[in-house]
Formats: sequence, C-alpha cells, structure tokens
Amino acid sequence: MSMHEAPTFRVSPQQEQAWLAQPDGPIGRTQGVVAVGGPLDAALLADALRAVVARHEILRTTFVRRPAMRVPLQMIHENLEPGWETLDLGGLDAAEQTTRLDAALAAEWSRPLDFERGPLLHALLVDLGGGGHRLALTLSSLCADTASVEVLLADLVEAYRGEAPAGEP
Repeated sequence: MSMHEAPTFRVSPQQEQAWLAQPDGPIGRTQGVVAVGGPLDAALLADALRAVVARHEILRTTFVRRPAMRVPLQMIHENLEPGWETLDLGGLDAAEQTTRLDAALAAEWSRPLDFERGPLLHALLVDLGGGGHRLALTLSSLCADTASVEVLLADLVEAYRGEAPAGEP
C-alpha cells in the first residue's frame, strides 16, 4: 500500500488542540530512556521494536495536510520503519560517556520531525561498554505521552524476550 493509499482519519481532539497551537506541527516530544545491563543483541532489539511498531497503529501514523485544511488527517500505514541508530561510547571514560550521552539525548529531543513521511518514533541504542547500554525512545507528542512510552517499553521487553504481547494494542 503506497503512502497515498493508506487510510486517513480525523485527529483526536487533543491532537487537534496541539496542532492548532503550533500550525507547522507540534514540537513537543515524549522520551523514555532505559538502562539495559548485561549482554544485548542489538539486531534482535531492532527487530523487537519493529514488531511493537507493527502492533500499535499510532507508531505507524503520519499526519497529512490537505489544501485548505487547518488540521491534518492521521494516516495509518501498513508498514513504517521506526528510526534506529546506534552509538558506541564503550571506549570512553565515564565523564566523557556522560557528556556524549547527554549530547546524544539532547539531539534526539530536538530532531526535526517529518509529520507527513515519518517516522515519528526514533530509537537510539547507546553502547557504554562492559555490557551497559542506554535505549532512548523519542516520539512526537501527537503519538505518545508518558503512559504510552511505558506501554511501549513493556511491549518491547516482551517482544525482545520472544513473548506474545499481553492484551489489546
């Protein structure tokens, strides 16, 4: 299904309010950062994130503006790859790791969003060496809030473990 064939829907009242407050698209983000200890298979984690995105429509959503419309429509795609990057800080001392990690998280927070093409979910996996990692998930505030990120992280853990997701998406 091409981008122009995907179904469109009205935005929710909360999304509409956020959009009207910033007509070029809300700049707000929701970000969750988790510490992961022990061995980690980055490829398996990326696949688990894709499985979570496939499960939740809002993570495959973009926002399309039609001519003369003040508020966009939601477009739910059959497939939409999340953004995924890795950063290796394992060879640095603790102070430099902290500085670079803070800078990387700030860059994720301010990453420009392409509301029409997406993705509106971006993951950054940071390898700190010695089996330590940080996973940052950053989403547009049109797609998530703090509670949504908690659900996303719980689903991601289940998918990484190979467990079937619990409950409805």
